[in-house]
Amino acid sequence: MKIDINNPKFHPACLLFPRLPDAELQSLADDIKQNGLSDPIVTLNGEILDGRNRLEACKIAGVDPKFVEWDGDGSPLAWVISKNLMRRHLTASQRAVVAFGLLPLFGGFLLMHLTPRNSSMTWQLHPS
Repeated sequence: MKIDINNPKFHPACLLFPRLPDAELQSLADDIKQNGLSDPIVTLNGEILDGRNRLEACKIAGVDPKFVEWDGDGSPLAWVISKNLMRRHLTASQRAVVAFGLLPLFGGFLLMHLTPRNSSMTWQLHPS
């Protein structure tokens, strides 16, 4: 499916994570302009699943974005969480906002806890 880069549709999982601050987005755009887009934007059924910031940076840089369709097994939501939660420099409050946004997507069966030793998040799904 073709993505309208001026009016893209986003998968709900993509919107869980915050937009990069302006300075970081500009740095990403500068890097993409100089080196090209190294990680294509991932789509699922015409919606952006992963790469909202990369799309915005491509637009700022004047570079045509590259898209690939997600072809993973399992849950696209779990994949997005895996791709984004630990690679991003999220504050504890930003992680809490992400966790809160996950609740309706997992039907309320998400259990999250913060381990005090290393402040890493672990996720466990429990059936009803």
